[in-house]
Amino acid sequence: MVSIMALSYGVAVALINWLWLQWRKLRAEKRGRRDGEDADRELATIYMTALERLVLVTALLFFGMVSIALDPLQLLIGFIVGQIGLIIGIVVLNRV
Repeated sequence: MVSIMALSYGVAVALINWLWLQWRKLRAEKRGRRDGEDADRELATIYMTALERLVLVTALLFFGMVSIALDPLQLLIGFIVGQIGLIIGIVVLNRV
């Protein structure tokens, strides 16, 4: 039986991951214009953002599987569908 809650939670994690990336992007753009950052600092920001997103997604998925006791397979399917949906949405919006 398909658990709508597990699928929805997985999609929500994908959305939160994307929102985190957009927030960090806006912060970097504002700081970059203001400070005139060098390449080393920008690269460090990219690596830190990737690490933050990895920890965030891992923690949210772990929380969903352990604390809320959602079905792991359905939760991961929801996450993958959410990621694919966001990628398709970005590609379609960039063509317009």
